[in-house]
Amino acid sequence: PEPLTRFFREYADNPPSIYRVASIVIALVLIISAVAGVGYIFTVPGQGETYTELYILNASTDTNGYPRSMNANELQRIRVGISNHEQHSVQYTVISELQRVRNDNGQFRIIERQRLGEYSVSVDSNQTWERQDRFRPRIQDDRLRLIYYLYHESPPEIPTTETAAQEVHLWVNATAS
Repeated sequence: PEPLTRFFREYADNPPSIYRVASIVIALVLIISAVAGVGYIFTVPGQGETYTELYILNASTDTNGYPRSMNANELQRIRVGISNHEQHSVQYTVISELQRVRNDNGQFRIIERQRLGEYSVSVDSNQTWERQDRFRPRIQDDRLRLIYYLYHESPPEIPTTETAAQEVHLWVNATAS
């Protein structure tokens, strides 16, 4: 109580100037605003990052042992999945192809393509969709690209890595059985 009493006596004997009072009020308003802003950030949930995840798994639903060699015209299996973190339901289309490609100065040029499948699916926010993709490769060659294109809504007639929202691929060999 002694220091507080002394403060009020000095304050009463020497009233502060209007500038000092204004600066104290402004400082108090800024401190209260900063505390309220920090409290708001920690108590109100934010929108967060929105994204879609496209992935492939082997037939046993893990990332180990992707098929690297395939026999042409024999049934192959790969799981494809989509995780929707867009904060709303999204209509997706997945197109899978097996492609013979050539590397021309760092650019891949598609020489031949085999459409393996096309799937349209609506995935709710924070949900995941998976499907076991089954196909029979007809193209035979070393280093073929097995690619999955992801589109929001409708895809173009000929899918490309430039037009797809995302793509994921494997390099595989397909030989005669």
